[in-house]
Amino acid sequence: MIASWALCPMALSLDLLFGERLSVVHPVVLIGRWGRFLEPFLMEVFPRGNWQKLGGVVFLSLVTVPPVWLAIVLTGSFFPPFWGNLISIYLAYSLLAARSLYEHVRDVARALEAEDLTGARVLLRKIVGRDTQALNGSEISRAALESLSENLTDAVVAPLFFLFLGGLPLLVLYKSVSTMDSQVGYKNDLYKDFGWASARFDDLLAFIPARLTMVLCMGFALLGRSRLKESFRLMLSERHFHPSPNSGHGISGYSALLCVRLGGGAFYQGQWVEKPSIGKGFQPPDTEALILGLSLYRKQIAFLLGFLILFFAFRWGVLGDDSWII
Repeated sequence: MIASWALCPMALSLDLLFGERLSVVHPVVLIGRWGRFLEPFLMEVFPRGNWQKLGGVVFLSLVTVPPVWLAIVLTGSFFPPFWGNLISIYLAYSLLAARSLYEHVRDVARALEAEDLTGARVLLRKIVGRDTQALNGSEISRAALESLSENLTDAVVAPLFFLFLGGLPLLVLYKSVSTMDSQVGYKNDLYKDFGWASARFDDLLAFIPARLTMVLCMGFALLGRSRLKESFRLMLSERHFHPSPNSGHGISGYSALLCVRLGGGAFYQGQWVEKPSIGKGFQPPDTEALILGLSLYRKQIAFLLGFLILFFAFRWGVLGDDSWII
């Protein structure tokens, strides 16, 4: 079967070319529906408290095992190599979201450029969990930049990391856990126990990819050379300001590179949630900062693709490894 080191540049190239246009039935949507089907049954079976934490573990296991098993079957020796490889390429492409993330944030930026605050709020609602109906232009830019920098890990770096490390089954495992974290990994009264396992396992899986995202931002700080010491200090000292153990790494990286203040409190379902700011010495972002953030994101994705292509060329051209050939 096709090697994971060859699958990564193929999948990312397809994602950048087509986005979600080739995904007739998106695997993440199917995983989410499977989770929503199991959730009410298991929440009823397991009462609140520690028993519901156990129910959350059972829930996460039942959600993740079937997709991972299916990925093993589809990419194993059960199919002829040609069809198994095509299935692997398609599923790996479907589970990346580099272009989709960019397009969602770009649409918000375009609405802000057109001074369409209402439209920008509606578009922003698709990519953030906070209340958007009363946000001004700067707050919209801040939320969009936070989503872009945080999801650089979730949508691109982490999927590529697990695909490279363990092929399609490990990628499917990560996306299954990440999807369940987005559905039940909340600290409210309903999910604080039941969603505990999904949230903690997602934090564990994203631990290394989040730090790789910060390393990527540090690399771009080295390329820029201006404010190098200050950028490194901000990334290293303020990455833990975010309540999430992983999200702050990308956000602090973008704060340092764009010289803008990110983080801070926001309304969620009508309730104010206080959070520390990252980059307190900077001004809040405006539309121009959001556009610069999109440019930075494009350059980072181009770098990742270039690195994967060079690694592919080295394995094939220098080492003579032809395991990628379908």
